[in-house]
Amino acid sequence: CLQKNKIANIEKLHRCKELKFLDISKNDISRIDNLSSVKKLETLIISQNNLTKVDSIEHLPRIPRLRELDLGSNKIDCPPEGILKILSNCKSLRVLTLAKNPFVKKMPHYRKMVLITCPELKCLDGRVVCEEERRRCKAWGKVILNGGTFAEAQDADREELMRI
Repeated sequence: CLQKNKIANIEKLHRCKELKFLDISKNDISRIDNLSSVKKLETLIISQNNLTKVDSIEHLPRIPRLRELDLGSNKIDCPPEGILKILSNCKSLRVLTLAKNPFVKKMPHYRKMVLITCPELKCLDGRVVCEEERRRCKAWGKVILNGGTFAEAQDADREELMRI
């Protein structure tokens, strides 16, 4: 673990060919980069750093085996569309923590939006995604992605609930 070391940049990990788990929480990192060469990295804990903008996390899709990502308690405060686009390109992601970032409170229907963006997630912010929730989010998201309103999406969610 490299937590609590006042690290400002992620560097010199290209030789860590077998690295699967990296905890660099509680540092001063303002940008995720230089990890695409760490081909076996599956878990990245980078909570409580200085990540603030979309471009500070744009490198994430270049980590091919990334299954677990903790971005919690950073300072990410930007339009959620950019964050969702980046996360949608993290195809192996199964466990995600975004809680305690300013954008989370500003995003309408945060949990549903993340789950329709990352449909393979098994856990979001420490809460398991059950099959019922997945089905309801899928129905809700179908309406939203086809240009429907949040009210119409809620109706689709209720209809799916009645089917379950």
